Amino acid sequence: MFVISGRYPNVTQDACDKYAQGVAGGPIRPLEWQGYHSYTVESLDGLNIVQFRSEDSPLRQEIVDLAQKIHPDLVPTMLYLGCRPVFLAMLPLGLSGAAF
Repeated sequence: MFVISGRYPNVTQDACDKYAQGVAGGPIRPLEWQGYHSYTVESLDGLNIVQFRSEDSPLRQEIVDLAQKIHPDLVPTMLYLGCRPVFLAMLPLGLSGAAF
């Protein structure tokens, strides 16, 4: 994501990590797999995910709502945190399993 966010020089991995630590309430780590239009971290306790997304690829609430209706035990709630200048979402988890 940081390659395509060149138009936002203040959107750095370090800045995102610091913001995510505040939102998650403690230490975070980047997920092993990253998207082209997003940067995703999780809290060390594994209970929260914070995702920063390019405005070119927002995560639409209605899609998350539909996915939750179809897979209520798999899809976490999304808390939209705004656009600063990238789209931010927090996903409180409580889910377990391996990333794929």
